[in-house]
Amino acid sequence: MSELIPSSSTSSRKRPEQSEEHQIVTKKAKKDKQVKEEAEDMTAKCLNYTRVACKFGRIFINGKQMTNPGHVLNDNEKIVHIGHRHELPILDVPIEIITNTDDYLVVNKPPSLPVHACGQYKANTVLARLIAEHGMKDLRG
Repeated sequence: MSELIPSSSTSSRKRPEQSEEHQIVTKKAKKDKQVKEEAEDMTAKCLNYTRVACKFGRIFINGKQMTNPGHVLNDNEKIVHIGHRHELPILDVPIEIITNTDDYLVVNKPPSLPVHACGQYKANTVLARLIAEHGMKDLRG
């Protein structure tokens, strides 16, 4: 897990931008679909985003950079989309463990900190911080 860096304010924590790779392999049902249609489904973003992602070299087919969003897919092509994630800053307040038993864990968390990965948050979560800072494993949100 990458290290959190302090923001300009001493009372918040912020993560540097992170790259993410999404991969799919086309099957017969995806054959004859255009890259722009499949990438839109894959990233849950609008068609314009797919055109921009192709232009900036974020989409690859079978290891080759794809710049044509109108490319018609063939069976068994591997599509890779390289995106990035920005996590919003959170309050830099420690998570206080109130009770930890075999059955449950009670914590006092900062209000800006989500319990589990959701939306833009992947590492700035209660679960991720408990694992990183306290070595806790087998936690469920």
